[in-house]
Amino acid sequence: MTDGFAPAANFFYVALLASITKPRQVLRDGAVLPDLGSDAASLTNSPVDAWYWNESIQIAFVKAIDNKPDTTVTVHY
Repeated sequence: MTDGFAPAANFFYVALLASITKPRQVLRDGAVLPDLGSDAASLTNSPVDAWYWNESIQIAFVKAIDNKPDTTVTVHY
């Protein structure tokens, strides 16, 4: 928080454009994230870091809880 600004959400999404194939594994800071399959609602409702694969548009979406000053998302295909 700076100057009293509070973000609207405590998480952010990362979209991996042109993934072409479903990732085998997604990690955040070395921890394996759960694969929520192909259900976008499950990702939206997830209270923890997670990811899902949208096959129709070939994009992997990662939800990361905004609780670290720096973070690394690693994707294995």
